[in-house]
Amino acid sequence: MGTAGIQRTDLLTVRSDERPQLIDITARLRSRIRNANLGNGRARLTSMHQSLALVVTRTRSALIGSERLASSVTLDVTAGDLALDGEAAVVAAVLDGPKCRGLRLEFLASDDSNRPLLSLIRR
Repeated sequence: MGTAGIQRTDLLTVRSDERPQLIDITARLRSRIRNANLGNGRARLTSMHQSLALVVTRTRSALIGSERLASSVTLDVTAGDLALDGEAAVVAAVLDGPKCRGLRLEFLASDDSNRPLLSLIRR
């Protein structure tokens, strides 16, 4: 069994213009993950505010359907890139605003590339 540890921590900010607001942060998250040179592992994104929730949607056209909001999501990283299926998206739901809110991004490296990784953790 492989070991995993926090390789690096980063901060992402989300600015809302209205209340409530859904903001697709997939491209920004993907860019940060690529720049981290993680290889294989996980990226854990955690809201630093009670009024900012996260959701991983199945399609970008339906930003929030039956998905549940969470304060933290953990996503697979494969070959240095965010591993999302098809049109899936990572969305920040800002419940108050307009405001600037923070997200903590932790890069979790894994030395066992053959082991399947958990694709989503909701808390």
